[in-house]
Amino acid sequence: MTLITQATADILLAAGGVIGVVTKAYALLDTDTVWSRKSSGLNVIAYPITGILPYFVLELYLALTTTILNALIWTGIFLFRHPNR
Repeated sequence: MTLITQATADILLAAGGVIGVVTKAYALLDTDTVWSRKSSGLNVIAYPITGILPYFVLELYLALTTTILNALIWTGIFLFRHPNR
């Protein structure tokens, strides 16, 4: 018995992804934010393998889109919000 459909799962995952986009976008836009390169770099490396690829394979395109946005924001945080800037 399936609790939810693939489409519903996609919507729920995408909604969670939007929350991540909003919170991290704020951190990227706030020039006072500092985020360690160890933490942000791990996300930059991991997101394509642990987020983007699985959602693509499972055809969860809404979740894939928000995950790509999250990965891009992590890249911005890695480049512009490290402690040595």
